[in-house]
Amino acid sequence: MEESLLLKELKALLDESKKRGINVFVIGAFGVKAYDSLIRESHDLDLAVVSDSFEKLAQLLKDLGFSVRPKNIWVTAEKQIGDQEIDVHIAVDEILDLNSQNSFPLRHEKAVLLSSEQLGFEVPALSLYGLLITKLISFREKDIIDAVSILMEKADALNSQELYQKAFESNNYQSVQRRLNELREFFESGEIDAIWYIWLRRMLPSEIKAALLGKINKLLKPFTD
Repeated sequence: MEESLLLKELKALLDESKKRGINVFVIGAFGVKAYDSLIRESHDLDLAVVSDSFEKLAQLLKDLGFSVRPKNIWVTAEKQIGDQEIDVHIAVDEILDLNSQNSFPLRHEKAVLLSSEQLGFEVPALSLYGLLITKLISFREKDIIDAVSILMEKADALNSQELYQKAFESNNYQSVQRRLNELREFFESGEIDAIWYIWLRRMLPSEIKAALLGKINKLLKPFTD
C-alpha cells in the first residue's frame, strides 16, 4: 500500500469527520506519526471512536466508498482503488489488544489536535501518554519499535509521574509496569538489537541505547516506589 494513498484517504476522512462533528482518534502507526515519531512503514489506518460516534463514522466511511463490517470490538472497513486495497481498523470505546486482552478505554481521553510535519495536516490523536500505553500493552515487535521511537523523540516531554497516573486511571498499572520491565530487559540483554535490525535493517547506536535505558528506568520509578 502506497503511503501517499493512505495519507490522501486519511485526510479526506478527517476533513469530513470534522464537517460532520464526528470525534475520532487516529491511533496505531499514524498516531505515532502524528507526533512526528514514526520510523517504520505502515500499510493500513487505525482509528478509534466512542460508541455514540460509531454509526456516524460508519456512514461516513460508506459515503467515501468503504465497505464496513458489522460492529464489534474492532471494526474493519475496506476500499479498493485500482490494485490497491485500503484497510481501516476501528476501535470502539476501548483500544483492545486481542492477545493480552489488555485495553485502553477512550473515556479517559480527549483528542489532542496535532499539526504533524510527517503527515502534513492536522490530526486528532491520543495524548502522548495514552498512545505510549496502547503501544506498551500490545507489545508486539512493531509496537516495541513504536514505543522506543516515542521514547527517543519525545523523551523530554514524558514525565514518569504522569505516565504512572494515566496507567492507574486507565486500569493498566500492572500491565505498563510489566511491559516497561520487559523493555528494560530487552535493552539489558541486547534483544532490542535483533528487533531493531529485523524491522529497520539497522542498529541502535550504543549511546542512544544507554540514554533510552536511563529513560525507561526513570519511567519505572513511580511504579516501584
